[in-house]
Amino acid sequence: MLIACGAVFSVSLYFLKGAELRAALESRMIDVAGRNAAVLARPLYNVEAEVAQALIEAMSVTPELVCAEVTVDLTGSRLAWPPAGCQGWSAADDGSVSVPVHYDGTKVGTLHIGYSAVGGEAELAREMLRLLLLTAVIVVVTAVAALLAFKLTIGRPLDRLLTAIRQTEQGGGQVVVDWPTRDEMGLSIAAFNDMSAQITARTAELTEARAVAEAATRAKGDFLANMSHEIRTPMNAVLGMTELALKTELTAKQRNYLQKSHNSARALLRIINDILDFSKIEAGKLTIEEVEFALDDVITHVADISMVKAQEKGLELLFGVDPRVAKRLIGDPLRLGQVLINLIGNALKFTQLGEVLVSVEMVRDWDDRMALCVHVRDTGIGMTPEQLGRLFGAFSQADASTTRQFGGTGLGLAISKQIAQLMGGDITVESQLGVGSTFHFSAVIRKPANAATYGEQGTALAGVRILVVDDNEASRDLLDVLLQGFGCTVAQAASGEEAIAELRRVVRAGEPGYDVVLMDYMMPGMDGIEAARRIASDDRVIQAPIMAMVTAYGREEVMTQAAEAGLSGFLVKPVSPSALLETVLGLLGREPIPFQPVDHHQASTPVSVSSLRGARVLLAEDNDINRELAIEILSTVGVSVDTAADGSEAILMLERSRYDGVLMDCQMPVMDGYEATRAIRRNAAWANLPVIAMTANAMDGDRQKCLAAGMNDHVTKPIDTPNLLATMARWIKPSRPAAFEAFQTAAEDIGDDMDFSSLTLFDSGAGLRRAQGNAKLYGRLLRKFRDGNRDFEAAFHAALADADPRAAERCAHTLKGLAATIETAEVAQAAAALEHGCRDGLPREEIMARLAVLMDRLRPALAELTVLFGDDNQPVAEPGGRAGGDTTLSDEALGRLSQVAALLSDGDSDATEVLDSVLEDYPELSGPLAAVRQKAEGYDFFGAHEELATQARAWGVTL
Repeated sequence: MLIACGAVFSVSLYFLKGAELRAALESRMIDVAGRNAAVLARPLYNVEAEVAQALIEAMSVTPELVCAEVTVDLTGSRLAWPPAGCQGWSAADDGSVSVPVHYDGTKVGTLHIGYSAVGGEAELAREMLRLLLLTAVIVVVTAVAALLAFKLTIGRPLDRLLTAIRQTEQGGGQVVVDWPTRDEMGLSIAAFNDMSAQITARTAELTEARAVAEAATRAKGDFLANMSHEIRTPMNAVLGMTELALKTELTAKQRNYLQKSHNSARALLRIINDILDFSKIEAGKLTIEEVEFALDDVITHVADISMVKAQEKGLELLFGVDPRVAKRLIGDPLRLGQVLINLIGNALKFTQLGEVLVSVEMVRDWDDRMALCVHVRDTGIGMTPEQLGRLFGAFSQADASTTRQFGGTGLGLAISKQIAQLMGGDITVESQLGVGSTFHFSAVIRKPANAATYGEQGTALAGVRILVVDDNEASRDLLDVLLQGFGCTVAQAASGEEAIAELRRVVRAGEPGYDVVLMDYMMPGMDGIEAARRIASDDRVIQAPIMAMVTAYGREEVMTQAAEAGLSGFLVKPVSPSALLETVLGLLGREPIPFQPVDHHQASTPVSVSSLRGARVLLAEDNDINRELAIEILSTVGVSVDTAADGSEAILMLERSRYDGVLMDCQMPVMDGYEATRAIRRNAAWANLPVIAMTANAMDGDRQKCLAAGMNDHVTKPIDTPNLLATMARWIKPSRPAAFEAFQTAAEDIGDDMDFSSLTLFDSGAGLRRAQGNAKLYGRLLRKFRDGNRDFEAAFHAALADADPRAAERCAHTLKGLAATIETAEVAQAAAALEHGCRDGLPREEIMARLAVLMDRLRPALAELTVLFGDDNQPVAEPGGRAGGDTTLSDEALGRLSQVAALLSDGDSDATEVLDSVLEDYPELSGPLAAVRQKAEGYDFFGAHEELATQARAWGVTL
């Protein structure tokens, strides 16, 4: 600022001095001109041109002069210096003066002079420069002095104050700054000291409050985790067992009771999940997954859950999808479905008549993602502006009165809104009391590269004419939009009568007929069945179009009537775009347009559950009911299950046998699942063994804890069967999947119509249900049981003599499991008693007594099976009389038999398959190895191993 002021002063002085210089110069030049005019008067009067010229040239000694000239009046001539004179010089150039020349009062001429101020200005500039330098020196000295003064009077206290502020920020406790003066800075420092004392006191209070809050949060988290586990464990049994019970033969009353119990249990589970989700949101730990999924799968899942409630209330539930939407997306299908189920559930809850329409719209499309908006519109009771204002609050509902008609926790919408915001969108609502509400759920979801849309796969319907018949306008419009997106020409009819009239009209008008009629079933007046009958028999409809039934009610009952009425297809509401496209193409006899997904689509497609068939799994679970439930679920898909009651027992079983995967409960006595998994991972042989947590611990932290312990994945209880099987299929690969297939395809002579009524010691009905109604499969199981246990008594005695102290227990355990599988309860109970006796180390006499009881029950059961199947038992040569003692084995055969021996020593059921392949390639070994095969088929793998070792010694080889 000082420098700027000095510069302004210098410039102003420069211009002021410049003006004074010009005025002084002009006055002096006038004097010079007057003196020289007086000198020139006489020569000009006497016409002395040379004298006058000399006088003019003498004027050049004046430094400011630039030019001079005289005009002589008597002669009219001009005298000048320089020769050009002052021609072209004007006052604008610097300055000029003109004065008359008089002699004795007579004007004899005029003197003109031109002058310049350059010299004076140059001097002025030098003077101003000196002045400016002096000013700069003064300014610099003044600034330095001011800075020093500032440093001494203000800088030092400010520096100490800033240091104190930094110390306060670092939380080092109260900071006090000492300052001797009581001026402005002293008062500021005193104010800071007071503030520091207050901050220290409040920080102590906040620290204490934070500790209390964190302790409360931890307590709440622990409480939620513990309560989740404690509730989910019995819930798993309730849901699982009622689901299994519903698959059995029941009376109508029993099914009603069980179904209502099952539904109530699922409702209770949803409440538990809502509470857990809300606690995650409060803690900021709710996360959104990024996996590839099919939008159709989410829609189908949501529709399956919501349709039951819609049918109970007689409501139409309709789904529509913008044809521009990609069929496959990348996001969190579970959370997406959760929001949709919540919004649709609310719409159904508050709607008594009409419909609920769900439409998926593409709002914006980028290369790698898509903005979607799902609109859920209902014709329910609607809401007032006041109710809308508190709609998304936690633990609140639009109707908050104590006598409110509709129940619920009030958490669903709050959670859904948070999920929508995590997905990059939001939930908004429009509502009018007594008219209905529309919820708008927006989200930004990624999409795979080159993802196909619904519309892109519908070009096969281009030009197809379709008549949509439905009394519900929204349903007609929805199908209209979908079909037009597939390239169809669509017309609508609101009743069966209108449909018949439209078909007659096109005939009269000579227009092209309709290729397909989509006929709703439930319509007032003439229903869809009757309308189809009349169309098929109407003479005025020259060629009846292909007709398909569209309905949400009584599917099983309607299908037969629809076929009798001439309907060729069936669509179940809500109709998904893919189902609509495939149905219409099927009606027309066309193939869907093939779509080749990119590689990462294929990689991320869920593995088929059928890939689990033949897998051998170890289940570590301390709860008997949960073990039973898991075995029931897994056995239906061909998974062999062994069980352990705790982690330490699971480790021992892994050491004795080979498994394709482990299902691990987390909370078990003796050794929990976490420690057991860590022990598994410490063994290099089990480094790649899939371990899946199957636990009632459902918090996000529990999942991370499982993964940190070395588990591959996490499945929560209550068990969701599809989720459990899909998770297992992702990780577990049967080491010998063909073994189970071979087991299933053996004994093809057993027919589907086989009669098991002659079996009195077997519950064939339960056995067939366990075999999913497959009589052929059940028959194979029975035959395997008979052929494998004819020599059980001898095999058990051999196991008692085995060096392995648990060989006999395993032998009895195997029989127990097989007997339970084929539903011969008495044999299973006796085998269980024998197994327990071996496990408890009872005296040999007691073991023999229990073996006798078992054989008394096993022999009649085997005899019934022999009567059923016939006696096709082949005599087996005893080891001492083997015919193949001098058999020469090739290196290849010896290597493959060594593989069989290794599998048998591990107790691996794949040994049977490998042995069969050896006997197929080397039929000459069938006789010598018949005893080995018989024991292996009876699951007496250790006995089979002994038989194989004995035969090998007879051949003079070692396996």
